[in-house]
Amino acid sequence: MLFGMKGMAIAQTSALPPLDPDSLASEVAKDSIVAQSIESRKGYVARIPKSACLDSTRSGWNPTKNYERRVYVLEKAGEIIFTVTVGPTEIPESATETQAYTYVDHDTLTSAGTAWSRTYYLATRSVSIELIPYGIAMHPYTLERNRIYNSFRWKPGANTDRIDVDSGTNAVPDILQQKGLGK
Repeated sequence: MLFGMKGMAIAQTSALPPLDPDSLASEVAKDSIVAQSIESRKGYVARIPKSACLDSTRSGWNPTKNYERRVYVLEKAGEIIFTVTVGPTEIPESATETQAYTYVDHDTLTSAGTAWSRTYYLATRSVSIELIPYGIAMHPYTLERNRIYNSFRWKPGANTDRIDVDSGTNAVPDILQQKGLGK
């Protein structure tokens, strides 16, 4: 009887299509391309690969030039760099305009492969998303770059001239700013 049940299980599974490990890995990889959500008080949200880690030593806000750079490292593959510049922005004539977004795509040949970037524009700020390869391991991410770009969203208040668009938030409490700290 045990043999009969085992045989039945084999018969049932043989009717199912065989699993293709490459296809399964490909689907898992595609799902992980936009698995992590990032948010900036400077006016945008986006999604990036699950394996991307913020490099805090190369990221931060430059108060004299009014830009924030965030460098996310994909180990042994490359980097995804977000740069938001706050201030009046000149939108290039070559920009693509949709109902919701104005942007420019750009690619550059590097010694490690093609670097891809897209810059989104508002009258008050711009956000550049760059995919910089270290080598061939970045290829799966650059193939899916439009999924990263298409996850980009402006936050409410991004079309104002405020640096931090999140209402009611300050990086440094007002009491410390009154003492001349954090300006």
